[in-house]
Amino acid sequence: MKRDPARVKKLERLAAIMEASKRKEASGFDAYYEALGEIIDAELWIDAGYDSRDGYLRAIVKEDPRTAMRNVRVARHASPDEEVAFGVSLLDATLDLIEAKAGGPIKGRLPVHFARMLVDVEDAQGNVSRLPLAKVSVEQLRTAKRKLDRTSKKEHVFASPTERALVQQISRTKALRGVTVHVSDGKLKVGNVPLHAIEDLISALRAAHRVWTAKK
Repeated sequence: MKRDPARVKKLERLAAIMEASKRKEASGFDAYYEALGEIIDAELWIDAGYDSRDGYLRAIVKEDPRTAMRNVRVARHASPDEEVAFGVSLLDATLDLIEAKAGGPIKGRLPVHFARMLVDVEDAQGNVSRLPLAKVSVEQLRTAKRKLDRTSKKEHVFASPTERALVQQISRTKALRGVTVHVSDGKLKVGNVPLHAIEDLISALRAAHRVWTAKK
C-alpha cells in the first residue's frame, strides 16, 4: 500500500511526542494520551503498519485497549493539574456520568471545571446531598450513573406507535442492540447499524412493518 507522506509525517510527529512524554510525570500523561488520541482519530495506526486500532494499542502502548481509550478520554477533557488532583479513575467515572446526562459521547472539549463540579449523592437512607467532586468516590459516581440510566429508560417516550414497533422488534435481535431508531415527519432514521447485521435489520424492519400494518 502506498503511504501518504503527510499522514506518515503526522504519525512520526505524534509518536515523537509520545516517546518524549514517557520521561515526564503528570504533564507526560496528558501529552502522551492526547497525542495517542490524535493517532486514533485519524486512524494513523494504519500508516504504522497495523490492521486494527486494538492491535496498535496492544503493541505500541502495551495496554488493554479499553484502558488506553479511557486514558485518552481523560487526557482530552481534563488538565494535567486535574489529573493529579482527582486521579484518572475518578475522572473517568465522572465523564461516564456526564455522558449519561448528555445522552452520548462528548464531542469537542468539555466546558466543565472539575474542581467546581457538584454531584448529587444518595445515601443508604435515600437522602441526597450535593457534594464537590473532591469528596465523591468512584463508586458513588457509578451509582449515580446507574440511577440516571434507569430513570432515562423509564422516561423514554416513543414518537409514535410506528417507532415503538420498530424499537421493540429491533431490540429482540442481539446483533442490533445499540441501533438507534427515530421516526419524524413520516421519515425513518436508523443509525449505528453494524455491517454484519444488515440482513438482521432488514428482517426486523419487515417484521415491524407487518405488526403496524396489521393494526391499521
